[in-house]
Amino acid sequence: MVDPTGRFLYIANDNTNDVAALQINTADGTLSCIGGVATPCPTSPAGSFPIGIAIDRLGKFVYATNINDNTVSGYLVSPTAHFQLWRRLRLQHS
Repeated sequence: MVDPTGRFLYIANDNTNDVAALQINTADGTLSCIGGVATPCPTSPAGSFPIGIAIDRLGKFVYATNINDNTVSGYLVSPTAHFQLWRRLRLQHS
């Protein structure tokens, strides 16, 4: 999912149970690791089998839904799109 500024892309990696952030070159659309880090790009841990990403309208928080353990992982995002796991919430079925 692309952030509100159109400069960053967040991806849920269901095979590795983490979330990656990439920088979008607004001139040509190419992707790169944030901060010029060599690949593989840094990731942040998620729950089991993250399948969806949501971003708040200001781009300060990213959320990943984790289907295998019924959790939502929340991440704090810095102005340069570096992000870190903030908290994980368990969802209960009613």
